[in-house]
Amino acid sequence: MPIARSSIVGILAGVLVLVGFVGFVVGLPEVVGDSTEASAEPTHPPLEELLPDELLDRGLVRIGEVRPDAAEQVKEADDYSSETLTEAFEAETAVARYADADVQTQMSLTITEADSAFFLQNGPPAPAELTLAAQGFSQDLVRIGDAVCGQMFQATQDGTDPAESVPFQVQCQAEALGLTFNVYANGLTAEQSVDALNDAIAQAEAASADENE
Repeated sequence: MPIARSSIVGILAGVLVLVGFVGFVVGLPEVVGDSTEASAEPTHPPLEELLPDELLDRGLVRIGEVRPDAAEQVKEADDYSSETLTEAFEAETAVARYADADVQTQMSLTITEADSAFFLQNGPPAPAELTLAAQGFSQDLVRIGDAVCGQMFQATQDGTDPAESVPFQVQCQAEALGLTFNVYANGLTAEQSVDALNDAIAQAEAASADENE
């Protein structure tokens, strides 16, 4: 996978990117006139407990596990992201960051009680030939199963179609358990990102089933 993060500086640089770009379709909670439903007890464990230690058969694990020297800084970033999103959307939110064994691929997972809504952080997509020429990148939105993914492609020097390469940013989002699950990745395809998203949802559903037994 193409994005290398071989040093502590690279780890923290990647964390800063993930801090600044969390949730491309997470929208504002719906306004409700009666707070009875909104105040109902959740049927799932605390969101922190739904963040798995590993994804894709340990293809991705918490960054602090593969790079203990960065664990404290990554934990601070996770806490900051969780607190900031919780305050902004007035809904409980938890964030964790993952990497592969070589720290060449990084992914953030956000789980929130905020409703999923039509909220595009990068604006609506436009034809690739227009945005590639004007901005050097293009955005593509695709649906894969129950998830919606946004992909960002960089212009290529040899003129080949950027969509044939691995996107430099991918976000995918889906709903389950009355929650919104969002992954943001560097170095993964949209399909791989959805696999990680579905794994996170499956683990959360299993944890919730155990909680409610």
